[in-house]
Amino acid sequence: MDIKKLKTLAGLSLDEAAARLDQELPKDAYKAVPGAVGLTDIDPNYMRKTLNEIFGLCGVGWGYKYDPVDMHVAVENRPRSSGNGTRTVHLASLKRLTFWYRLAGDGSDVVTCEIDASGGSDNDVEAYAMKGAITNALGNAVSNIGFQESVYLGKRSH
Repeated sequence: MDIKKLKTLAGLSLDEAAARLDQELPKDAYKAVPGAVGLTDIDPNYMRKTLNEIFGLCGVGWGYKYDPVDMHVAVENRPRSSGNGTRTVHLASLKRLTFWYRLAGDGSDVVTCEIDASGGSDNDVEAYAMKGAITNALGNAVSNIGFQESVYLGKRSH
């Protein structure tokens, strides 16, 4: 199989897909990471939108999977910032998520590529902590194929 002839299911060549993955997003997609000097956070909704445009709809051209036993949730009581009492925080960690995307060859050949990653998040609401861990792991995985590479290299920021 000639790698130069592979295309995403949306019809982009690998070079076109790489360029699109690093294309600058609208200004509202970037914001400063709270408490971290100089780090930029990328709105994950733009990540999913970009993946849909490049690879085809989630579940067809790209997606992710994980085993529920790899999701661990712990609970902590933390002091409130006001100093009045404590609040319950759910800490979710996902040991392994597999991001996959599909490429089409010359004929009917379809190649599925996979990237493993992990992620974590905390939130006052358990479900949001779990969703955040999935999103964090997905973001870690797609950074390996060049999603917003310029941000990670410090060439673009909030």
